[in-house]
Amino acid sequence: MTTVNGVVNGVDFGDDLEIPKRNDVYLKNDQKLENFYEIQEKLGEGKFGTVCKAKEKSTGSIFAAKYIKITPASRKEVTEEINMMNKIHHKRLVYLYDAYETPKDLIMVMELVSGGELFQKIVDEDNLNEADAARYIIQVLQGVRHMHRKNIVHLDLKPENVMCVPCPGKMDDIKLIDFGMSRVLDPDKELKVACGTPEFVGS
Repeated sequence: MTTVNGVVNGVDFGDDLEIPKRNDVYLKNDQKLENFYEIQEKLGEGKFGTVCKAKEKSTGSIFAAKYIKITPASRKEVTEEINMMNKIHHKRLVYLYDAYETPKDLIMVMELVSGGELFQKIVDEDNLNEADAARYIIQVLQGVRHMHRKNIVHLDLKPENVMCVPCPGKMDDIKLIDFGMSRVLDPDKELKVACGTPEFVGS
């Protein structure tokens, strides 16, 4: 591992990766998502819900819209996730752009990260050398450090929650996603939550 002036293996480990704070996002139940976004193809589906590509009509910008079925539990979880994402603003963390509530769904409009999961990239390439692994780890730590400086813990770090950002002519960058289990840490209290993915508990 090579370190020169805060740059480790070609990754700047400095403090210039924070991004300007955006206006806080809140669930809008008095406006319709379809009035502002053109919903395009489905990007993925899982136990959390469905993710579709969404094009903002006023700017042409492309986002990811995550649809979560409304239940008492999901409303609480999504509200907490939105609160967490309103506090973090960093290039290594996916950002929340907008949010809506319909009679059936809660919809989170987020930055679109198009490079796929780091986990799948590692599986597909079947080879990851030490230098590349160190670069990814450093970028994960950059995001985690920003969260910890805000007294927020992720609580579900795993390769599936690390997304790749294509960078033409060089290795992908990464972004952390899925802050549904994240919590604000009170240094004067013990954090007692049963959470995380069993294979990665403690991350």
